[in-house]
Amino acid sequence: MENKNEDMHYVPVFENGKYFNKLIPLTAGEKEKEYRANKKGKK
Repeated sequence: MENKNEDMHYVPVFENGKYFNKLIPLTAGEKEKEYRANKKGKK
């Protein structure tokens, strides 16, 4: 199944005294890192 949010990822954001996951666009560097990690993880 295709991941439609390839260019987005969740990051924990601390706001109003609690953490929540915020969907943010990946930077090119993060995309590269995530791509490598995903390649490593999927065998």
